[in-house]
Amino acid sequence: KKLITVTGSNGKTTIVSLLKHLLNHLDLGGNIGVGLSSFIDSDNDIIIEASSFMLDYVDKFKSDISVFTNLTINHLDHHNSFKDYVKAKLKLIKNINKDSYVIYNYDDLLLRRLFRNLDCKLIKYSLKEKVDIYLEGKNIYYQGKLITSTKDYQLAGMHNLENLLAAISVIIAYDRKYLKNLSTLKTFKNIPNRLEYLGKYKQAKVYNDSKATNFYALKTALAAFNQEKILLICGGKLKQDNYKLIDNYLDNLSLVIINGENKSELAKYFEEKNVKYIVSEKLIDAINLLKLVYSDEAIILFSPGSSSYDQFKNYVARGNYFKTKMKELYELE
Repeated sequence: KKLITVTGSNGKTTIVSLLKHLLNHLDLGGNIGVGLSSFIDSDNDIIIEASSFMLDYVDKFKSDISVFTNLTINHLDHHNSFKDYVKAKLKLIKNINKDSYVIYNYDDLLLRRLFRNLDCKLIKYSLKEKVDIYLEGKNIYYQGKLITSTKDYQLAGMHNLENLLAAISVIIAYDRKYLKNLSTLKTFKNIPNRLEYLGKYKQAKVYNDSKATNFYALKTALAAFNQEKILLICGGKLKQDNYKLIDNYLDNLSLVIINGENKSELAKYFEEKNVKYIVSEKLIDAINLLKLVYSDEAIILFSPGSSSYDQFKNYVARGNYFKTKMKELYELE
């Protein structure tokens, strides 16, 4: 049985969902919500979404194809330091050999440094440089050969192009005959809670990005709408993060509605950056404020940049709550 394992700070769920769409005869489990024990009796190869919590316990586990999306500050409430977090992630390749594949995002400078001298089969993907797999215009190339066009790919944002490059890299490592399945990309729809389009309120398009549980994910959401005027709803559980990640994405923020346990820290950040903001207590208060403060923004973006545990069981519960309340209160078109 072949094991394909995807880890990293952001992008895991989209990549494994893309892989399941393109390699639909494979099983899918792990952090995406299906325990690996469910597949003990299955003869199918398996796609695994692996969190740092899972990888912390790796002893003899060996993945045939390992994918690393990026590494940013995350889960320091569980890991004592960023160094420990990275160590947990790297346990994925603890038992690999020269025939194992490691696929990684070459645009992540830390990954580039970590894997520079790795003795295995490496596939590098990049949006910026012509490495093994790269994007040029709307086309994706592998070692200079055209693989596919992105014109029918439905997912918004440059980060989702990174996710597509990672998924194609896996297919090349797994079995190139399945590259023909890329013709089905047009039927792959956005995943709930990841820049999920909910409808329109007045002239604004409303997006639910509850999966943005850190500032790297918030940055990618803001970058997806870098030509639009944005009303942002953010905030959640207080934890260590690098707020500077969004420094270059503030110009289009018309207004920020902050809520949650980290509201004071976020208010201080936006105050220092001269971004207009309003502080509310909980998410429902932020949602209720919309009808009072909305002006002419093109985008209403719920991208918390924070974990959900101050008010919700998980990001899915938070996202479902946002969707339900927005549809109840604002009759989205």
